Amino acid sequence: MEINSTEVVEQFLIPRIRMQAARLGVPASKPPRDQQLDDWLDSLPLLATMSKDSGIEYEVSVTGTGDRLTWRASGLPQDFMPVMNDYWHDVGASDLELEKLQKVGKKLLPDILGSWIEATESGIDTGWYFPFEIPLQQALDIASPSDANDIVSDWADEFDLDICDRLGATLADGSPYTAIQIPLLRDNIEEQIYIALELFSALKLPDPPESAIGAILAESEGDLSISIWLTSSGVSKLGILVSDPSNRLLIDLCHAADIQDLEFIAGFQGLLSVETPTLIECQQRSNGFCIEMHYLLQELKVDINS
Repeated sequence: MEINSTEVVEQFLIPRIRMQAARLGVPASKPPRDQQLDDWLDSLPLLATMSKDSGIEYEVSVTGTGDRLTWRASGLPQDFMPVMNDYWHDVGASDLELEKLQKVGKKLLPDILGSWIEATESGIDTGWYFPFEIPLQQALDIASPSDANDIVSDWADEFDLDICDRLGATLADGSPYTAIQIPLLRDNIEEQIYIALELFSALKLPDPPESAIGAILAESEGDLSISIWLTSSGVSKLGILVSDPSNRLLIDLCHAADIQDLEFIAGFQGLLSVETPTLIECQQRSNGFCIEMHYLLQELKVDINS
């Protein structure tokens, strides 16, 4: 196969270069994690091996303090699965979790498969995701059984929420989790906030700070979703995702999370060549409340002549 033009090669490389540049100032990506991030990036499908007219969609997430950095990439399963399988085996992914992915893939027959890597100051984690809608109950059935699963299911039934628009999981041996994203299907922002806080209450987790909720109510014009990580023992993260946030909302949520270094976020966005996050997340984790910015980079579309 011959590449159609040098522009395609440039489009293929630019997102990767920006991701590598943006990670340089992130505390979570210090050595040796910087090399591990680059190894993951190098494991993604090569331009010459990708299907005709296929694409790669890149995503980057970072917490407001830079203590967690996540890279994601998704595309056609026939492009991604062979190379990612090799990568996951090389980094010692759990055989049990890989078998689970195979079973889920056969059941859902995904049109798109994603791979992710997360760097924190304590190490590296990696896994998979499906960025498309499936029935919520199917997603909950894939997670390890727990009381939290039942609580989420009851909450969803109460508010007629039956769709998951992103499903994923870690491939770690130690503490695997299933990540589920649930859109709050209401036109009214106040009702969406009410439904979200009802889940925090049902799971006996602290609400986000009042200042964060107030900022979302005052500034948000996008839709809200729930982001939850389910484990065999309960919940390791619960967040409210806000789509299309303004910079005003970003600043207000930084203040709510007691983040003082706004220059870090501005510099990170500048290196990614984006002006605002695609999504911003207010989340409760074991170490307390934080915010996380999610960025969708321009999708690479490959046009290769066969």
